[in-house]
Amino acid sequence: MDGLEAGTISLETAAQITDVARAIIDCAKVENEFVKLTGTNDSGFIPVMEGKDQKQIGPASKPNTQ
Repeated sequence: MDGLEAGTISLETAAQITDVARAIIDCAKVENEFVKLTGTNDSGFIPVMEGKDQKQIGPASKPNTQ
């Protein structure tokens, strides 16, 4: 929104960013539903790594900084 207001990105670029964000959210929803239905920890499609106190989604090379 800030980029659109400032004129630094086009409406087409903002729409593409929105489409990618929607696809990521939809993938996460499907992954979550798969885990619920199968009772497993993950499907393997979205990697899950062990953090100190919780599981974290993302590549193993990035530490949990939350």
